[in-house]
Amino acid sequence: MDPATRKSQKEQLLRDIEAWNGVDSRGFQDIVRNAVDIDLKYMRDLMKAYGVDRDEIRKWGAGKVVPDDFNRYAIVETIREALEKDLNA
Repeated sequence: MDPATRKSQKEQLLRDIEAWNGVDSRGFQDIVRNAVDIDLKYMRDLMKAYGVDRDEIRKWGAGKVVPDDFNRYAIVETIREALEKDLNA
């Protein structure tokens, strides 16, 4: 994927995060799945931050496992911070 496309996808994902209401599990799934699809670095960040394995993160993105509201919000915040850091670098 070329850098311009990747940047565009990151910007769109940030807009999706801003539009997310914080409790919608479907929106959470989309955010996690899209972040991991854009760059596997985000998966590694989540694995490190939450002490989970790759399969657990894939389950979040597929909707097989949905963390409670607080953890969903924290996970999305972790992704948002990583995206902003990448875009501002």
